[in-house]
Amino acid sequence: MHAIREVRRIESGELVIHVPREFKNKKVEIIISPIDKDKEKRFSKGIEDFLSLGGSGCWEGDLGEMRASRL
Repeated sequence: MHAIREVRRIESGELVIHVPREFKNKKVEIIISPIDKDKEKRFSKGIEDFLSLGGSGCWEGDLGEMRASRL
């Protein structure tokens, strides 16, 4: 099963959702639910820092080149 989960801040009354090509001509379920403030922060600062290592796009390019650059 392929699923998409996004967390976004709603700035206006409109939301645009881009879906994968394989969803075309399929029936999907869309659920929009506010995030409870207590559940919004699920990880400690240390774990958040660890999970964000490399930032977005850290797997771009050739994996072999990435490994070589770490030596």
